[in-house]
Amino acid sequence: MGAVHASVLLGPSAAVTLSTDISEDSNSQTEVLPEDSVRRIELGMASGLELGYSPGTASRLTVGTHYDLGLSPLTTDAAVEQGKEDDLRNDVLALTIGYTYSFGR
Repeated sequence: MGAVHASVLLGPSAAVTLSTDISEDSNSQTEVLPEDSVRRIELGMASGLELGYSPGTASRLTVGTHYDLGLSPLTTDAAVEQGKEDDLRNDVLALTIGYTYSFGR
């Protein structure tokens, strides 16, 4: 029978914006940020817990939860100078399910 393993994740994180799609709703009274006012790189702090079950010697089934606290603002300095929001940050809670297979064992 396989063994259950627990792992803890804690450390810095970095995210890269791959695309930005900001659209304006004509019925909304909220002002829309220009797409070029969003930073391309975001820094944060990640933490999480992962449980893994190893049914064999080379494979592992995992279930985990991760939280990423955004530390850097998402808007550029130019957007803040135009009076846009300067405290937009990205906080992420992720639930994961995975399967790992190790080669070379």
